Amino acid sequence: MKKRVFSFLLAVCTVLSLTMTSCAAQEVPEEDANPSPVSAVSQGLPFTDIPADAWYADAVQYCYENGIFAGTSDTAFSPDTTLSRAMLATTFYRMAGSPSLEEENLGYPFSDVPGDSWYADGVYWARTEGIVGGYGNNAFGPDDPVTREQAMTILWRYAGSPTASSGTFSDSADLADWAVSAAGWAQAMGLLTGWADSSLQPQTPLTRAEAAVLLARYLESSGSGTDSAAPVFNFETRTVLLNSGYEMPIMGLGTYSLSDEECYNSVTALLEAGGRLIDTAYMYHNEEAVGRAIRDSGVPREEIFVITKLYPSQFSDAEAAIDEAMEKLDIGYIDLMLLHHPGTGDVEAYHAMEQAVADGKIRSIGLSNWYIEELDEFLPQVNITPALVQNEIHPYYQEQEVVPYIQSLGIVTQGWYPFGGRGHTAELLGDPVISAIAEAHGVTSAQVILRWNLQRGVVVIPGSSNPDHIRKNLDLFGFELTDEEMAQIAALERGEKHDWY
Repeated sequence: MKKRVFSFLLAVCTVLSLTMTSCAAQEVPEEDANPSPVSAVSQGLPFTDIPADAWYADAVQYCYENGIFAGTSDTAFSPDTTLSRAMLATTFYRMAGSPSLEEENLGYPFSDVPGDSWYADGVYWARTEGIVGGYGNNAFGPDDPVTREQAMTILWRYAGSPTASSGTFSDSADLADWAVSAAGWAQAMGLLTGWADSSLQPQTPLTRAEAAVLLARYLESSGSGTDSAAPVFNFETRTVLLNSGYEMPIMGLGTYSLSDEECYNSVTALLEAGGRLIDTAYMYHNEEAVGRAIRDSGVPREEIFVITKLYPSQFSDAEAAIDEAMEKLDIGYIDLMLLHHPGTGDVEAYHAMEQAVADGKIRSIGLSNWYIEELDEFLPQVNITPALVQNEIHPYYQEQEVVPYIQSLGIVTQGWYPFGGRGHTAELLGDPVISAIAEAHGVTSAQVILRWNLQRGVVVIPGSSNPDHIRKNLDLFGFELTDEEMAQIAALERGEKHDWY
């Protein structure tokens, strides 16, 4: 399957949607506080800290609506928060697909960048590529806020270092020599209009509001698209392209609670019916049955996509746990491994999975039961952006804020308990709204729920030991829910979580 490089948008959204260290941004002078020329209209934002008449409101609206980045919480954008140099360097490293580093690059002497830090590879790579430099005296300043002149210079280098005049700033003398062309280019492009077009204040830390303006204006002026941030389902091939470069089926089978024999028979039924996505886990105690069914199926290994998970009890020795999963499955490699839910040592366990990717044991890695706050804390500490986040999702617990947030990071969302889970399935499948929609389309309530997920961009892995149900759970492409039907199901939201994760 084809590998691909992370887009600039995906990399930037990964960092800009993280919670940064707060600092007070310099207030924009009233005479410079002109509205952004970006064409979006400031309305409908969920953020209570973005006044409708703020000078950056339209740019935030543009970035939010186009999936470039989300807020720091469900209701906050944190416009005055700044970015760190380590995070910005890691952004561009992820943009390039987190390439392997040559040994000589790792020896670059930044005394304040520990080799085992989460940002070390990004910093060394960015320095080697000439995108980000150090301060001299062997210092990089990873925790320092990104200044305006630094951010503009990095964006200018990304744009190909085009020829530019020095610009006309009242404080041009304060610009570092290396930032002169970048600042002139940004001014000529109209990226600074309304807040730094005359007085640049180059050493002022760049805020999220200013970053939104820079990014929105650059995208409009360069004609760059924004559709590449959120993963897109291909309903013709019935797959989605993960940010790791591998394709994954968008519907399959969950094996939670299936015993060894049940699991073997269910996986066999799935593969015979044409399904190719299987979800298991260490805690399901059926990895061996999954592997045996795959080996006995006669289906080429490369056509099958297997997900398994490490449980927190395994985090302290994740390397051994990965090898244990490899041995139990015995299918050559693992397509996708997740951390089952947050726990002590989860960052270190994720780093072990990153190494397993480099070693060819695992192709993609991700998380299960991580939400906005957990992701905000976790993502800055890892080197490979998760390919997938798997959470509880069903019509009574829809994660209406979490799903688009995860997707805005270029991460695929997958839902477990699509029918509500044990003890709740009968109520959900018998819901009058869902039943009426099913009757209108001549399908089952289960098929309606699964199709609703797919049309939201959520991968489905319903569990079943019934071969007939397994076949029907794959038959989701002979009908389509209307916008009105999607809205009717959206209105069923109760915020009713059925498991503790």
